[in-house]
Amino acid sequence: MSKPIKYTIIIPVYNNSRTIEQTVSRFIDMFKPLNSQLEFVLVDDHSKDDSWQIMSAFKQTDNINYQLIRLNKNAGQHVAIFVGFQYVTGDIILTSDADMQVQPEEFFKLINQQKQSNADFVFGTYTKFKPDLLNNIGSRIFNAIIKPLLNMPVNGSNFKVIKHSLIEKIKFHYHPYLFIDTLLFSNGSSNYAEINFQSTKFKYSSYTYTKKIKLVLTVLYHYIIYSVGKREKNNLAISKLIAEKLPG
Repeated sequence: MSKPIKYTIIIPVYNNSRTIEQTVSRFIDMFKPLNSQLEFVLVDDHSKDDSWQIMSAFKQTDNINYQLIRLNKNAGQHVAIFVGFQYVTGDIILTSDADMQVQPEEFFKLINQQKQSNADFVFGTYTKFKPDLLNNIGSRIFNAIIKPLLNMPVNGSNFKVIKHSLIEKIKFHYHPYLFIDTLLFSNGSSNYAEINFQSTKFKYSSYTYTKKIKLVLTVLYHYIIYSVGKREKNNLAISKLIAEKLPG
């Protein structure tokens, strides 16, 4: 009998006190039929609400493990996920948002695509996505730049399924201006699956038009730095970002 797959779910959290508990609960319900071990690596990106207090109340069980990390400054979604990479122990790693605009069950599409293709990672691409006008402009600018740089066949997203072996390849290539997709596409094989995006009653999004433009500049900077070989292997810089970790 083969050993059950252990899944690690990394969720960057920023002012998600209204949705983080529901998001985690939905993932737990989703994986129950698989009888798999489940690990959550939740990274609080210096939230201003009570997200950390809610996260701290999550209880370990025999099949569910929590690693909770609180950053000492708002470092951004990609850095928060990258910090999470340092602590994953699962065979397959999922990266998700905490705002419930992509339902956890959509990850089955990515998991199945990864099994079929044996790709090092699979990313989700939205079937229907209608942001507001300013964010739509920001998204179009971003995708127009990132797709040819990384030779992406379709628009990407933060929703990914990644083999642990690929995480091991990239987890020390830290840079303050970090874009995770650069590391993934440069070090592993990829595939994609369509996922559904839906608006929720929680309208807050940390990705404003200004932040998307800033992310475009970050992508260009990190792509240039990474592509010319200036790859920093510096876990000390990562540890300096961490204000608190549970369990310690």
